[in-house]
Order: sequence, then C-alpha cells, then structure tokens
Amino acid sequence: MLFAVLRNSRNTDIIHANWAIAGLICGVVGKMLRKPVITTLRGADVNNLESSFLKRSILHLVLRLNSRVVTVSTPMQEMLHQSFPAFSRHCLHIPNGVDDQLLAQPLPETGLQTIRLVSIGSLIPRKNHRSIISALQLLPASVTLTIVGEGAERELLEKQARQLGLGDRITFFGSAAPELIPGILQRHDALILASHSEGRPNVVVEAMAAGRAVLASRLPGVAELIKDGCNGLMFEPEIPASIAQAIQQLLAHPEMCRALGQAARQTVLDLGLSWPACARQYRHTYRQVLEEHA
Repeated sequence: MLFAVLRNSRNTDIIHANWAIAGLICGVVGKMLRKPVITTLRGADVNNLESSFLKRSILHLVLRLNSRVVTVSTPMQEMLHQSFPAFSRHCLHIPNGVDDQLLAQPLPETGLQTIRLVSIGSLIPRKNHRSIISALQLLPASVTLTIVGEGAERELLEKQARQLGLGDRITFFGSAAPELIPGILQRHDALILASHSEGRPNVVVEAMAAGRAVLASRLPGVAELIKDGCNGLMFEPEIPASIAQAIQQLLAHPEMCRALGQAARQTVLDLGLSWPACARQYRHTYRQVLEEHA
C-alpha cells in the first residue's frame, strides 16, 4: 500500500485517506512528498480507544502526520478531543450524506398487521445478528427478518435460525450492491441494527431518509440521530428481550412504523444530510489545507 500511494500521489495536490491505518501510511507518504494529507475515520477506528494501546498509538501518529482528521459523528470528534487535546484543531466533523433517491421513497402503510424487519451489514460478531435472531423467537410469526450481508458468521447464524425453528421467518439475502439498497429498504417496514459498537452507521441514515422506522442499539453515534420514541426506537443490544420489546411496540401500535419513518426522514432533511452538503464541507477543508501549505 505504501508503494501504491507513492506511485499514485506524485501528481496530486492532496492525499485523502479513509480509515486510520490508511491515514498512517498516507501520512508517511505525505511527509515524503511534502503534500497535505486528510484522513476520514470510521467507528472501528475509535471504538475501545481508551483500552487499546495499539489504536491510541496509530491515531496519535495519524494526527501528527495529517493536516486534518475528519470524523463522521460528533461523539467520535469529542473522543479525539478528550484523548488528544493537543491536536483538537486538527479534528473536524463532516457527516456523510444520503442519496436523494431514498428521500423520494413512499412511506410505509399504516395499520400494518405484519412487521418486515431488515438488517443490513457484515455478518461479523460486532454486528450482533445473534441477538436479533434470539429476539425474533420471542415474537409472533407476523414478524419476519431479512438479513442482508455476508461474513464469517453466516453459517453460524443460519444454524441458529434452524435450531430455533425460525427458518421460514428469516431470509439470508447475501451481499447487495449499493444501488440495490433503496429497493430493499422499500420492501421492508423497519431497519434493525443491534451492533455492539458503531461510529455513525450510514445504513441508519439511509433508512431514515427512506422513511423507515429504525430500531437500533443505544450507542453514542446512533443516539446522535435517533431520539427514542420520537423518530426511532432504541434498545440494549445484549438483551434479546429488550430488542423484542422494541419490535413489540410496532406490533402494538400499527400506526407507529409510518409515524417514526416520517419523523426520521424529517430529521435527515433538518440536518441537511445530503452528499452535495458533504462535498461542500470537504471542498472547503481542501482549500483551507492547500492555503496552509502554500
């Protein structure tokens, strides 16, 4: 990767990296070529930061070698400020946007007698699909689940579904290209995310823009977007009964899916979470950095 970045950066003005380890490598190249570097961090870059010497060391080097470090959520930015106060002015928050196609989707119908849940994400332990499947066992057959994604846990999750007798209520969709996500969301009533840790999940913002109710783990990056009971529902991801209780609210109040989805979409509009807005902020940052290095 070091040689690839060197080869491709000689005729550029700025190097922009994504994820901390890429930011470290690009930072080294930036010093060699005397070019400014910007790195955008994701949730996995800062999760468990206080207890991981390796992560702290990598991020410290990234901050030293980069002109700017961008976080996708405010809690991530605050964590960097607290952990590396000397580099506070280097840390920016620029939220990701969503495709306008999602904002044009029709809202779910009212008076639903069934709840079609969808979970979108890699099938890895951190995403905690096992707790969602366990929660489904506590709910009536009118609640179904589609799991979109691939990963090392797929076989284990399929086995769990069979053992719990949920094979006919859970669909393993497999991986999906980004352009398929709007259609997948439209065919479901609510998104469910039970991750142990996240930054600011793009899929949550996408589901909100699509007017879907979001049921999600009580995490800082999610709580920045979701106000429990107002534009989504939150639960404790380690407790299947807590997940089931959130889903049960949608069953008990048939109008809630549409109401939460409508409020979620309005939140996206109020926050201006569009790709053009995101691009304008990055362009402004690029110009600032270039002026500093002129």
